[in-house]
Amino acid sequence: MIWKNKILILFIPVLFFIIIASLVILTGLLTRSVLDQVVNGQDADIQIYLVQSAERTFVPKNDGLNMFSIYLKNTNLRNKNLFVLTIFDQDNPIRQIIINGKNIGDGEGVRFKFDPIVNSANQKYTLRLSAPDTEFSQAIETKLSLEAYYKPLSNINTIMVIIKDFITNIKDWRFLLMLVIIIPSAYFWATKLLNW
Repeated sequence: MIWKNKILILFIPVLFFIIIASLVILTGLLTRSVLDQVVNGQDADIQIYLVQSAERTFVPKNDGLNMFSIYLKNTNLRNKNLFVLTIFDQDNPIRQIIINGKNIGDGEGVRFKFDPIVNSANQKYTLRLSAPDTEFSQAIETKLSLEAYYKPLSNINTIMVIIKDFITNIKDWRFLLMLVIIIPSAYFWATKLLNW
């Protein structure tokens, strides 16, 4: 009877750790977007204001395109007007995200999140940034550098992302250090508890 209690004491922390780790990983993957690619901008700044917008084409590598992080600069935080990102498939607008200029910092990546575009892999899209109510003195600047993100649309894609992230984490020394500390500690305390 005593050995059953000792085995139970040994496996409860391990089972608890596995359940918590699984929930954290699952929650993170179901709610987060995954980096599709980083696209470098041009050398010169583009001023975006009433009569001038900025455009660039983009071809995502994955289905489920759902977010862009675009480097924008609201010099001295002067602009508090509407700022618009419109995504075109050929000449048809398929997504439009409107934010306020006061949400744009003085040089930072601004996230534009939208409903996933289901069949976005290898499709050519045009991104148009515009500020229809902004005077030149309050222009938003950009080099059109961006990060594109996608949301895995199927369970198979989600599993592939989990495996890829795990392999990436194994290469990270902090992850290995955490495992080296947790596993021997769990073993040490389990054996201590079994011998009392």
